[in-house]
Amino acid sequence: MNVRKGCWFAVSVLALGAAALHAPAKAAASDAVFAPSSVWNSPLPPSPVLDAKSSTWSSVLAGGAHVADIYEFGVPIYEPSAGTPRYAVRILNSPAWGPDPLAGDTVPLTSVYTPSVGSDGAMAVVDRSTGKSYDMWRFSWNGGRPQTAWAGVASLTGPGNDSDATGAGISRLAGVVRAGEIAAGAINHTLVFSSDTSCRGGYRYPATKTDGASSNSDCLPEGARVQLDPSIDVDALPGLSRGEKAVARALQTYGAVNIDNGGARMAVIFETPTDEADPYPAAGMTFDYTSLSGIPWSGLRVLRSADGT
Repeated sequence: MNVRKGCWFAVSVLALGAAALHAPAKAAASDAVFAPSSVWNSPLPPSPVLDAKSSTWSSVLAGGAHVADIYEFGVPIYEPSAGTPRYAVRILNSPAWGPDPLAGDTVPLTSVYTPSVGSDGAMAVVDRSTGKSYDMWRFSWNGGRPQTAWAGVASLTGPGNDSDATGAGISRLAGVVRAGEIAAGAINHTLVFSSDTSCRGGYRYPATKTDGASSNSDCLPEGARVQLDPSIDVDALPGLSRGEKAVARALQTYGAVNIDNGGARMAVIFETPTDEADPYPAAGMTFDYTSLSGIPWSGLRVLRSADGT
């Protein structure tokens, strides 16, 4: 799941703005992000064109584990309130990996903002005042000052692939299942997942790069968009939890994009609850890496292109 590889140097940072804490506000699940015409907000056409290798890839994707990344490798998402102090976040691997991706930006943060507990240390900060999502990889606080191994910045009105915070070069915010969406039982956007069959070389739009590790001839390129066969009657599937039903319906309407290397065949990425009640247990997702085995993964198909044409 690493965005990049390299040493993580311990470097202190200089903070800008007041030190007073402000309670974080949550970005509402109904607040759409990225362009309406982007991959993330566009339903698939009624008869999308399948890739010539769809049956091969679908067979590979149907094998292995299908899980929900909620806590350890989920994504905490924060939307700062007005007046939240802004900090210059030190990028620990710049310039070794390239120019500072924050490019002199300051990010609204408080010490309440903490990343996921897994090795990715992921976090997204939705800054409506600048129209940007600040996406962090291995974020931490060092003596009250923020630092991160790497970061990306995406325009909230853009295509969502103008960031460098994931293995595929896609915003950490894009496609994440929001906690409020699970509470409501409806996900109205394209999903994202990581996979242990992501290709070492080669990727397709909307990916701009790959961190895949597989050199198998049947590996799946990062950026590939998959869909659950919409002819499947989700309501008739036995034993599906409420959370699985929401995921399955979104997979039929919008599909999902492979954006990262991971440890499961498919790990759908969810928002890690922060300051709100945890909606996942009530939706049948009672622990991290909850199995999504009730979804008929053999019904997946892989599209030729991101827009289904």
